[in-house]
Amino acid sequence: MKIFGALILLTAISVGGGIFVLLAYGVGMLINQVLGFTLLEATILSFAGMSVIVFTIVSLMASAFRFPPLMNFADEEYGMDEDEEEEEEVVSSRKPAPSYQTLLQETVKSHRKRR
Repeated sequence: MKIFGALILLTAISVGGGIFVLLAYGVGMLINQVLGFTLLEATILSFAGMSVIVFTIVSLMASAFRFPPLMNFADEEYGMDEDEEEEEEVVSSRKPAPSYQTLLQETVKSHRKRR
C-alpha cells in the first residue's frame, strides 16, 4: 500500500513539474515577443519568477495554517535514546510557570509596598 501511495505521489510531482516547466516556456515565449529576449533567457527568467512566486505562496500558507508534523520522531518505533528520555524527565520535573493572575497579584503587592 505504501508503494502505491509513493507511486501516486511521484506521478503527481512529475506531472506538476512538467506543467510548471511548460508554463515557464509559454510565459518565456510571451516575454520573447514583447521584450526581445532570446527564448532561453525569457524561459529562464519566467521560471525564476514563477519559482519565487510559488515559494512565497507556500511560505505564506505554511505560516498561516499550522500543519501537523509528518512524523513523530519520539515514537517508540524510531528507538528513542535513553539520554532523550532523561531530558524529558528533567523538563517534566520543573516547577510550572506562574499564572498571569499570580504575576498580577505580585505586581500589585510590590506597588503597594512602595507607597
